[in-house]
Amino acid sequence: MYLSRKAIPKFIGTLLLFAILLTGVFLTVLVVPTHAQPPAVIFVSPSGSDTIGNGSPGKPYATISHGVSVAPVGAEIVVSPGMYNEMVNITKSVSLVSASGQPSNTIINATGLLHGIEVIGAAASGTSIEGLTVENANEEGIYVQDASNVDITNNAALNNVQNATIVCPISGTPPGPCINEDKGIELVGTASSTVAGNTVVGTVGDGGIGLSDDGKLNPGIPQPGPAGVANPSIDNVVAHNTVVANVGGCGIVVSAYDPGEGVIGNVVNSNDVVGNAEGVVVATVIPGTSAINNTVIGNSILNSFTEGVDIDSSGGASAPGNVVSGNSVIGNVISGNGPDYDFNNPKPTGIAVISPTSLMQQGTVVSGNYILNEYYGLAVANATGTMILSNNIASTVKVPILGAVASQEPISSLQNSLNQLQSSAAKQSDLNSVSSQAQTATDMGYVAIVIAVVLGGVAIGLARRRTAPTSGK
Repeated sequence: MYLSRKAIPKFIGTLLLFAILLTGVFLTVLVVPTHAQPPAVIFVSPSGSDTIGNGSPGKPYATISHGVSVAPVGAEIVVSPGMYNEMVNITKSVSLVSASGQPSNTIINATGLLHGIEVIGAAASGTSIEGLTVENANEEGIYVQDASNVDITNNAALNNVQNATIVCPISGTPPGPCINEDKGIELVGTASSTVAGNTVVGTVGDGGIGLSDDGKLNPGIPQPGPAGVANPSIDNVVAHNTVVANVGGCGIVVSAYDPGEGVIGNVVNSNDVVGNAEGVVVATVIPGTSAINNTVIGNSILNSFTEGVDIDSSGGASAPGNVVSGNSVIGNVISGNGPDYDFNNPKPTGIAVISPTSLMQQGTVVSGNYILNEYYGLAVANATGTMILSNNIASTVKVPILGAVASQEPISSLQNSLNQLQSSAAKQSDLNSVSSQAQTATDMGYVAIVIAVVLGGVAIGLARRRTAPTSGK
């Protein structure tokens, strides 16, 4: 195509205008967030029907299980008050919520069934469960395995693990297949998940809330059994729960069973743990396992049948190669707990830090706790570098500290623990930052449109000016 000299400026101006407008549209597509359709909402009610219902408010389904099975990924299943006699299996990301927000009137009765609710597999990551009572399951009430970013909030887990005979004994050979961690709420091989604001009461065969890794030994199913998916339990938060009268096991336990996986960076924060077989435990159970950088902070741990807090490389001489390091016990109120039978002279113990050898337990920080009504305030054995800092040990404690500790370390040694807590707290800050960034992106999109229009107008003016008839030579 041949252009005359007079036509060239007009052609260039047109190209410039087209390029600017195209750039503006491109930037807008990049930075203005798309408005996706809201997730589907599916309704369930005892008065509904799984055959003629369609999941609408006027025609709800009758069972939660059916609602979950037909729900698309990302759907919200809203459960009306009533009694639901079923086990709910979740293998995709959904939100399961009670319509009333009150666990007391929206009840999953799992009598005779394995679980009340189970959340299984990576595809179920992002699932949330809120406002339900789960009761009377043969094993775990709410069970999560190999998923991440699962939220379990404001639920009640009552009287679960009814089949107490299948829970593994603390010592000795089990008579048959048994479950190591069989809690009212149990998370196995999970990451970045939250268990918050729940009530866990009366677990029959075991304890309240558990976090464990997964792998060759899946501690949440009968053993010996099929291997699980290799996953650590990492960066989970257990906070503001009420864990009471779970007489078969620990109130809250963070325990490792699989070499190469472990329990890492979990936070147990501001829970009321009262009248359980044991208080709060961070432990390795199997040879070669790891419990690293976990934090027990701000809890009330009262009247356990055995010790209040146990940081433990378990298994005695049969557990070589375990790593228990960098764990912290900070700012808890601990009172009226029972003996730790791992010590030669077992007496009521507030906090125990113990391992079979000094190589297995390193760098535990115990700081700012208020301990009263115990025989031993802190009992330490084979725990290299345990730092005891600024605890308030009442006169009702007979022996404030039992065992050798590195008690004169400077306050700066708390920095790693505080950094962990700040990292956990930063998650909310990150969410706020993302929201701010999204708004900034939207604003940038609008600015790009304005710039494109203005520059386009300028280009048109320039093009017209260059192609206007001129007088003279």
